[in-house]
Amino acid sequence: MNIGVFGIGKMGFPISLNLAEDGNDVVAYDVVPAAKEKLTGTKVRWATTAREVMEQSELIFFVGLQCNQLKAMLEGADGVLAGVKGGEKTIIDLSTS
Repeated sequence: MNIGVFGIGKMGFPISLNLAEDGNDVVAYDVVPAAKEKLTGTKVRWATTAREVMEQSELIFFVGLQCNQLKAMLEGADGVLAGVKGGEKTIIDLSTS
């Protein structure tokens, strides 16, 4: 399954790794570019934009995002909402705030 994960922190990092280890194609994005370094050497791919995650995923997890982080990912030409076109998407919100 093609799965997207937004938020590669304390929860999102292990979730993305477990999903990839189970044979899923996982692509991840975080508003903090340094989060990409955590994924080096793993099976999880890094997306350069939130839109890219949405375009490539059927199942999407929002993990541990704060309101300002979610807003930053939703808006704009490369945001989540721009990538929702075509096909069905299932979104699971695991935010803690």
